[in-house]
Amino acid sequence: MKLLKPMLFASLLLSGVAAHASDTGAGTVHNVYIMESGVVLFHLTGSRTSLPACGTYFPTRWAFDSTTPAGQAKLSFLMTVYASQKPIGIHGTSTCPNWADTETVSYLMTAD
Repeated sequence: MKLLKPMLFASLLLSGVAAHASDTGAGTVHNVYIMESGVVLFHLTGSRTSLPACGTYFPTRWAFDSTTPAGQAKLSFLMTVYASQKPIGIHGTSTCPNWADTETVSYLMTAD
């Protein structure tokens, strides 16, 4: 059992990670699209770290599913900051399950 944790840690270090989640600096929301499926697409003016391999569209665009309770909370937050033009930051998931060419939002945060 004592060796299990170090072995697991070593295997994680050696495995490598193919994609990295993006982050943005403070920016404002613009161009909000709410699709028929409930997917929300929007752009943020803040500077962004490198995109994951699946994020092949605009580097300023993000996506999330608004049909879940977590997605509804994100949509409420997003529309509030959009209306007030308050700056926010974003952390991505490094994946694009909601819209094939757009990274999915992990979380949003105020940046004021």
